[in-house]
Amino acid sequence: MTVRTMRRLGMAAVVLLLLPVATATALDRGVTILKQPGGNLIVSKGRDGLLVVGDVDIKRPSVIAATLEGEVPKAIVDTDPDAGFIMSRSAGSVLYMANGRLLHATLDRLLKVPASKLPATTSTRLIVALADSDTVHLNGDEIGLFRVPSGLVAGACAALFPAAHLLHVGRLYTPGQYPAIDVARGGSISGLISAVGRLINIGGPEVQFVPARGEPVARDRLIAYRNMLMIVRNRVQAAMRRGQTLKQIQAARLTADLDPRWAKGPVQGADFVARVYASLLNPPSEG
Repeated sequence: MTVRTMRRLGMAAVVLLLLPVATATALDRGVTILKQPGGNLIVSKGRDGLLVVGDVDIKRPSVIAATLEGEVPKAIVDTDPDAGFIMSRSAGSVLYMANGRLLHATLDRLLKVPASKLPATTSTRLIVALADSDTVHLNGDEIGLFRVPSGLVAGACAALFPAAHLLHVGRLYTPGQYPAIDVARGGSISGLISAVGRLINIGGPEVQFVPARGEPVARDRLIAYRNMLMIVRNRVQAAMRRGQTLKQIQAARLTADLDPRWAKGPVQGADFVARVYASLLNPPSEG
């Protein structure tokens, strides 16, 4: 992308985490999709400042070097936070990093901090992990943030940008791949199915769903993904009720008909079956 193109998009100076390359697609109301090696980010830019949403590493805030025309984001919302950074709080609450410490506030309060009082770099604060759902009025849009108790991990977050018809779903949707459900971190197959179903209902037919990596997709692709998850869950669950062991279930190759479409990533059919099995054997309390 040339400098002229970036200026046309209102992004004359982009220094984004995990260089070397970042591409931008400008949409309505100052919303931009930034596609870069670390994953897809959605940026809302306007009179109220910058809000960045995506899969980031809250433990390493120094890697967030996102600067748009010299501005520092007021907040970076992590769509897939480490479970250790999520605590039970009231609705609309977040945790954020400040001088190496975790502090608590509401996202609205963070976004209302005057620019003159913001720190010089993102390494001092502003990376937030959603502890519950929230609605943020920013740059003429009413951005909805939704936390799900369990999916791939506990505490994943999705963000709806209604004006741009975008819903950032983080790693809750993995295009062409079986999801790497992490049971040890609170993930579960049933929780993931519930979360994806909620996203489908929230998004509606006109919304594009933005995964952590890959191209935005229409609602029917997310429905197909949820259907696959339900098929595998139901097959494994039925085998478990018959008293079959994991080795027996894997030997039956329950995903053989699904593998050509979904086994295009690091998680293959037998591995996914093992993750589903472990999830059903020891479901999280919230899953």
